Amino acid sequence: MIRRLGSAAALASVAALVLVGCSPPQQTPGSTPAERTPSPDSVDIEQEARQGWDRYQERLAELGADPASADIDALRDVAEPAHAEFLADNFREAADRRIHTEGKRETTEFAVVDASAAPERVEAAACVDLTGERVIGDEGLEIVDSERPALEAVSVTLVTRASERGFFVESVTAFDDSAAADPCA
Repeated sequence: MIRRLGSAAALASVAALVLVGCSPPQQTPGSTPAERTPSPDSVDIEQEARQGWDRYQERLAELGADPASADIDALRDVAEPAHAEFLADNFREAADRRIHTEGKRETTEFAVVDASAAPERVEAAACVDLTGERVIGDEGLEIVDSERPALEAVSVTLVTRASERGFFVESVTAFDDSAAADPCA
């Protein structure tokens, strides 16, 4: 059996993955997104990418409140299939451990940082305010470390689909601190 402290740490790590929506890093060395280069369509691309990100964040908040309700089709509505599978696995694990969220995160900054492959694919940076969300464990107590930062910077890859309108999240990773434009700075 895992000791109580180890169990709490395991719960917190599952909650962090599920409720952040992060996926394993997919960037290769030297692939850090470049500074944004505006184009005539950049405003539309940025708005559409932001809408895709907001739909994704909203869906994660809905499912985080009741992880047992997480449905792969609901996740595929906002994320690419591989990322949706990753999220579904994490929601199942959270449900098994009786972890859920209360409240909601808020994206305070969002910017497309590389639209060179647009409109099929864009890289974005986002700053997410975590203070409105609580992660609750099976005993009804908050399980997130009190030293968790209030803001989280993430890199987001969004892609389009041939048969559907809008952007869908392909991956979310921790923002590389060495990158030039930290969205939370």
